[in-house]
Parts: sequence; structure tokens; C-alpha cells
Amino acid sequence: MTLELPVGDVRPGATFGRYTVVCRAGANPHGAYYEAVHTGLQRRVALKVLPGCLAAMPEAAARFERAARVAASIRHRAVVDVSDLGDEHGVPYFVTEFLEGEDLATLLAREGPMPFDRAARLLIPVIEGIVAGHARGIAHRGICARHVFLARRGEATQPTLLDFGLARFGRDAGALADDPQSAIADDQLAVGRLLAASVCSAPKAFEMLVARATFEEPEGRFPSVLDLAEALRALVSPEPCAGWSAREAVASMVPSA
Repeated sequence: MTLELPVGDVRPGATFGRYTVVCRAGANPHGAYYEAVHTGLQRRVALKVLPGCLAAMPEAAARFERAARVAASIRHRAVVDVSDLGDEHGVPYFVTEFLEGEDLATLLAREGPMPFDRAARLLIPVIEGIVAGHARGIAHRGICARHVFLARRGEATQPTLLDFGLARFGRDAGALADDPQSAIADDQLAVGRLLAASVCSAPKAFEMLVARATFEEPEGRFPSVLDLAEALRALVSPEPCAGWSAREAVASMVPSA
């Protein structure tokens, strides 16, 4: 789903604090993204702006600002870095690093599902970013292929998790009413579905992993997304990691009685 802003809502050359808009880069139901430039440092950034129709709603504006603070609090290489937050004439905005590349949804639409080892290596860093959020009691609640950005870093690709705009707080001050454990369990379900949708062929062990992560009852899933990540990493790594062997990883995929 995309969000169409009124024509002329934000034009090239518009300023938001220290930032000048270059062009529109995209949108989702929670706001529009623009390429912009920090006027002092002449550094490219991404500017996310809450459209006027939502900015006029105090609850939407407060949620937008909380989302920026959530993302800024999660310091992880696979979570987009939020560097600034502001309000220009009653329109909230926040600033992130500018990423070049494409999202996973675009890649899958062009090339189709991929071999499981490639998908796992792209998604393991993203899952680790989700784990970093869970460690702070924060669930993403919007995990999908369009929120996984494959950023180009020279010759390398850095998978990066975007848009904690759907996030819910757990222990953090200003928590929303949602049950954090339920939201975190939903994140694991979303990760499992994303893995399944990204892979064209896989060994039985991978199918077992996905089956456990997407088990209907949360009690039948992995104890945490961290456990899922370790099991997935063990399947694609020739070396045991974090004390896991491939045999132990497979054994972990069978829910406890």
C-alpha cells in the first residue's frame, strides 16, 4: 500500500530545519520519504515527513515522533540510523541515513524467490536487528519484504531494516497498551513468513525451521527470535556458532512436548 500526498505538499527546495528537500523518494501509510541535503554539511539524508492530513491529528503526530525515538534507540548495523527529529510549521519529520539500493520486495518481484542460503545470508542481519529491538522490549510489527532494504556499501550489500513506524513499546516509558510479548511473538511469525516467501528451494531442515517459526500457537514457536536466528545461522554456516551445531539446530526445530 502506498500513500499519495496532495500535489505540492512538499516540493523540491522546501526546507525542514537544516534540511533542503531534493526530491520525493517514496511513501507508505505512515508518511512520505524525501531525499534531502543537510545545508551545513552538504550531506545527503533521507527525510520522512508526516503528511498534513495526519499531522493535524495529535495522536498520529505523537505516534510518528515516538516511532522516530524508537528507531533511534536501537543501535544496530542492520537497523536504519535515525539522526534527527523536528517539526516545521506543525509538520513533524525525522531524518535517517540516505541508503542507495532497493528493497527486498523489488528484488523478489524482479528475480523471484532465491536459494535458501542466499535468502538466509540476506535476512540473518535483519533478524539480528529485530533481536536488538526485542532486547529493549520493542516489537517492529511491520516486518515484510518492503521493509528490508538492500543498501549498497561499495561492493557489498548491507541488509537494513526500515520503518519502525509500526513498532509498539514494551518496557519503555510511554508504552502503548499492546501486550509486548504478543507483539514479539507476532514478529517471529512475520519473520518465518518472510523466509518462506523469499526461498524457492530449501533443504528439509529449513522447511522445519519455517514451520516452527510460523506455528499457529506461539507456544510452539522458537522461544525467541534470537533462537530462530541461531538455528538459521547454523544451517548456512560450516562452523558452529554461539554453541550451536547444525544437528542441534535441527533438533531445536521440533517444538517441545
